[in-house]
Amino acid sequence: MNWFESWFDTEYYHMLYRHRSDTEAREFLGNLMRHLGLQQGDRVADIGCGKGRHSMVLAEMGLNVWGMDLSSNSIQIAENLRQERNLKNVEFSVHDMRLPYPVGSLSAVFNLFTSFGYFDNDLDDRKSLQNMFDALQPGGYLVQDYLNAGPLLRNSDGGIIQPLTWTEFDGVQFGTEKWVDKGVIYKRILVADGRKSEPTGEGSNAKDGGIQNAVNSECMEFREEVKLYTMDELLGLHRSANFEIQGIFGGYNLSEFLEESSGRMIVISKKR
Repeated sequence: MNWFESWFDTEYYHMLYRHRSDTEAREFLGNLMRHLGLQQGDRVADIGCGKGRHSMVLAEMGLNVWGMDLSSNSIQIAENLRQERNLKNVEFSVHDMRLPYPVGSLSAVFNLFTSFGYFDNDLDDRKSLQNMFDALQPGGYLVQDYLNAGPLLRNSDGGIIQPLTWTEFDGVQFGTEKWVDKGVIYKRILVADGRKSEPTGEGSNAKDGGIQNAVNSECMEFREEVKLYTMDELLGLHRSANFEIQGIFGGYNLSEFLEESSGRMIVISKKR
């Protein structure tokens, strides 16, 4: 099983990343709506939508949205949230971005928060972008929000980006570490679920970078792997799928992209 199939379908994935902000999503997507000139009623897709954070904001803005994700657990959470918000103009389904989409003639495709670069075979990334191209109507836009490798590589220490660090949410301890090797950023995630078994013995506090010795042997382990595409490499992928590059931005406020310092690499491309 691929790492993303096992990790994204766990409750721990959503716990670890629960800090993601709806306010930030609304500001970012509002900026994009104005920049792209999208109108209420336009049909768009959110590819790799997770639990639908961006999809539902787009729907609240009046767009007709199809959200897809490979994780059935994420899609179920998204569907539950959709029903809670009583949104009629968004639908969710489990789908692999490497396969052709069941929707077409889209005004825009959104691929946000580095929901890309997971596959071992580079051809799968090309195939994914080609599917995005094929689903768009002529003149439609692709917005791809990706991490920027520049600051990560500059601040790494011998390839280490973050040493093993522990935190805790609702009785679950998470240990994470990150490193770069051969153009890929790796993240190791250790999970000790204190809700399922009471730890015993003595050890250092998780907030100080340690973990109780008794929990160590009970940790579940997951990982993330994402390719560190440079700007030129990512733009090259877009062009190979016949996209026309419209712009590249460095942040969610659509600020200028600076390869050495921008936190994000937001590429906007257009179907010719």
